[in-house]
Order: sequence, then C-alpha cells, then structure tokens
Amino acid sequence: YTRQGSPLTMTALLEAGKAEVRYIAGRSRKILGRAALTITVKAAEIKLTAPASAPAGSTVSIEWIGPNHTNDYLTIVSKGAKDGVTGKLAYTRTGSPAKVPAPAAAGPAEIRYVNGGDNRVLARAELTLTAP
Repeated sequence: YTRQGSPLTMTALLEAGKAEVRYIAGRSRKILGRAALTITVKAAEIKLTAPASAPAGSTVSIEWIGPNHTNDYLTIVSKGAKDGVTGKLAYTRTGSPAKVPAPAAAGPAEIRYVNGGDNRVLARAELTLTAP
C-alpha cells in the first residue's frame, strides 16, 4: 500500500519473465500508472537441518536458511504426500530454528519448506518418525 511511504519494497513474482508494476486507485481500482520490468529468477538458497529421526507427535527443531517470503512456512508430512498437503506448520517469520509439530503416526516423513504465496514446495528433507 502506498500509505507505507516511498520507496516501497515489494516481493517479486516467483516466475521469470516480463511483468508490470501497477499503481492502482484504491476505490475505483483504476490503473493510474504502470512500469514494465523483467523478473529474473535466482535459485533461492534453501537449507534444512534437522535430526534424521524424531518421535511421532513430538515437536521437531528445524534450522533453516531460505528466502523467508511473507507467509513461508515449514511443515512435516508423511513421505509421499502430494504437494499441497500440509500438516501443522511453523511460519519462517518466527525465525530459525523453527519448532514444527510432527504427525502422530510413525513412519517415513518429509520436512517441507513451502512458499506462502502459492504453496509451492521449495525444499524437502527426509525424516523418520519413530513410535513414541
């Protein structure tokens, strides 16, 4: 929002290509100004450091390095769960290490670093959940 002052910092799209910044009137939604730009994607450095195993249902401490975009989060899901499936989560904005609740079922699992904008999985790490 422009009420935040000038200059503004905005988060770029995740996809490379031509884009446009638009200045839009709040009530009428009329476009008052435009500026073209080209987005180049630099692969985000994401690193997840966690124990190889943890008790099912426990809270797992995960050190992470990543882009920390608005609403990015870490989650632990069963190994093989489709992308888009999330368990309980910890937002990256709370810092590293993150405390992430593990699923209650023992077995192979996966830690995921997920982009909060489009819920895309950006990084994965294996984890074995053991019987408590």
